[in-house]
Amino acid sequence: MLKINDLTIYINKNENLATSNKKKSLLIKNANINLEPGKFSLLTGSNGAGKSSLVKGVLGHPDLETEGKIILDDIDISNFDTTSKAQAGLFLSFQQPPEVEGVRFIDFARESYNRTHEPKDAIDIYSFAEIFSNLVDRVGLNKDDRVKEFDADTQNSRTRSSIKSDKRKEVSISEIDNKNKFDYETRELNVGFSGGERKKSELLQLLLLKPKYALLDEIDTGLDQDSLKIMYEIIIDLAKVNKTGFLIITHRQDIRDYLPIDKEYNLKNGIITCR
Repeated sequence: MLKINDLTIYINKNENLATSNKKKSLLIKNANINLEPGKFSLLTGSNGAGKSSLVKGVLGHPDLETEGKIILDDIDISNFDTTSKAQAGLFLSFQQPPEVEGVRFIDFARESYNRTHEPKDAIDIYSFAEIFSNLVDRVGLNKDDRVKEFDADTQNSRTRSSIKSDKRKEVSISEIDNKNKFDYETRELNVGFSGGERKKSELLQLLLLKPKYALLDEIDTGLDQDSLKIMYEIIIDLAKVNKTGFLIITHRQDIRDYLPIDKEYNLKNGIITCR
């Protein structure tokens, strides 16, 4: 079980830039949340209530200061750094996944896996390429609308050339799929990604790491109905097979139609209540 006991979160603000004096501002007071293996909990609240700050505080965001206890399977991880918390089995998906220039998506994913597993279980880049390609397919990254549009332009261009040379050959689906797979293996992490692609990249990392507990910050935004279906299937499967426990931040009113929600927490005026 993941127990968040009396967690108080402050944000550090520079009061005087000349002297670097900092002033603490209270965001959340005495939050209590319990997550169970294989169960789904919701975290709701209005925009700006502090939901993202709460989950970032749990993982140890450097701009936040926390007080209270975070207990994972009877081990106090309150003072663990972010990497150690990830190694212990925590996962956080970002509401707004950042672009990371100069770091390939595939390299980031492999490094994340290797750093959260025992050295004996590390995967080399050649073996990981196939794993990554399968995950790209599983989360539906090859079906992203922006990529489809790019492929359509490419196909139209080739078709025009074919007509010119009187060779009317269609671009095969397998050729397009292979190009997309190669594309994601060479692209930098989230750089130039659409909103839907960024959320799918977070979903890919979740599926790869299979954490004990996952804090998902609006991972459903920017996804069409087909992509939402894939997302729900993946997290339900992780809950059943891996016994991953979930805390889900969402503004979707129909979430209970798709997930068996066990508890609902609400954040208002810095206070967490359980419904």
